Amino acid sequence: MNLKLAVQATLLGGLIVFVWGAASHMLLPEPVTVMSDTKSVDDFLAKNAPSNGAFFDPRGVMVIVGFLPDKTDKSLNMGPQLAIEFATNLFQAFLLLVVLLRVKAKSVFDYGLMSCILGVMAWVSIEVSYWNWYSFSPPLLVMGFLDALIGFFLAGACIGWLIRKQAA
Repeated sequence: MNLKLAVQATLLGGLIVFVWGAASHMLLPEPVTVMSDTKSVDDFLAKNAPSNGAFFDPRGVMVIVGFLPDKTDKSLNMGPQLAIEFATNLFQAFLLLVVLLRVKAKSVFDYGLMSCILGVMAWVSIEVSYWNWYSFSPPLLVMGFLDALIGFFLAGACIGWLIRKQAA
């Protein structure tokens, strides 16, 4: 692998996964319900989940707490979270490139299909497992599936295009 290909594929693939993730979260229906009574939520969390982390009741209740220190709305300052997301998307794209360089694909579509399979494998490994153990809702599973399926296909097809372009 040459450095130019590594940089181009990582940047292009990472950007595609990032943009698709943003689009899918804005366009697809959000499969979660926003709790409207924040006072009750605060009281419950103070008693049952007093710090950031994951809390579980064996009857099927799971609570993930990720408060800012002052408990303000996290969506008002998404910059750091978006930066971390983009960095992880770049890493995903680099790993995808490493795998795709070892694939004997006949077309850009074949690269996309192999990437799609890898994305679905990651989805099954994490989100389907969470559905099984923590009762994630079917709509949440579908959203994650579409995110992985389409995002990885698009990134893989573009990375495959760069691989074929370099080989030509």
